[in-house]
Amino acid sequence: MTSSNIIKIINGIYLSDMYVSTSMLKSFKIKGIVNVTRDVPNRLDIETIRIPVEDSPRIDTQKLMLRYFPVATAFIDKIRNIERGNVLIHCIQGIQRSPTIITAYLIKYHHLTLEKSLMLLAKKNSKIFNYGKSVHFAHALQSWWGLCPHNPRGDTIPVAPSPTII
Repeated sequence: MTSSNIIKIINGIYLSDMYVSTSMLKSFKIKGIVNVTRDVPNRLDIETIRIPVEDSPRIDTQKLMLRYFPVATAFIDKIRNIERGNVLIHCIQGIQRSPTIITAYLIKYHHLTLEKSLMLLAKKNSKIFNYGKSVHFAHALQSWWGLCPHNPRGDTIPVAPSPTII
């Protein structure tokens, strides 16, 4: 059995792979989960949303990930600031999809630049984005940065259908 490490990115935001035990979730006081996989089952005991995007740098996958950023980041913000809870964002390995969602959150709600967001994540775990050598969702993140409300352009993007919330 594989064991998981939960990494604190900032207060209230945690990153991991898919191998998280119930006792770990309780010890980190996780109240919400963003499951960034297509097939890993959602937990039934914690409010969870699924972002069903595969781990691929293909342009269609980039576009799909970009469309889910508003939903995922709003869910994280709701758990953190309305429900005053901690959020775990996970994918299968915790090195591409889940850090991408966290980066999108940091850009939108903490007004960090894309570069500063990526640097923050790299400091927390050097394995993220394959040791900084490959950001599969770079195009999606660059587009998100260009479209965020604190960006002077103020463009908007189409929003994906709401994921299932349990």
